Amino acid sequence: MRKMYRLHGFEERLRLVLQVKSGCPISVLSRVHRLDHKMLLEWVRKYDRYGEAGLIDPPSRRISPEIKEEAVRLILEKSLPLPPCLLFSRGVGDLAVAHCSS
Repeated sequence: MRKMYRLHGFEERLRLVLQVKSGCPISVLSRVHRLDHKMLLEWVRKYDRYGEAGLIDPPSRRISPEIKEEAVRLILEKSLPLPPCLLFSRGVGDLAVAHCSS
C-alpha cells in the first residue's frame, strides 16, 4: 500500500510543536495526526534552534547573489553562526536573524 503524503503548513507545524512543548507526547500527536514521529521531532528541534522561523517553508527559488552577499555580511558584522544566515538566504529573513542574534 502506498503512503499518502500531505503538506503541513506553518500554522499546523507551530500548533503541533507548541503542543509538544506543553507536554503532549510526540508519539501520541504523531499517531492522532497520522504523522511520522521523526518529522514532528525535527520540527521541534528546528523550533528550539531557530524559533518560529525554523518552521517556515523556504521559497522554491534560486538564491540571488544579493541575498548571498547579505548572508555573508550578517556572518561577518553580527558574528552570527552560519545556520541563521542560511535561513535568511533561503528566504526566511529577519525572523531567524532576530531570534539568533538576541
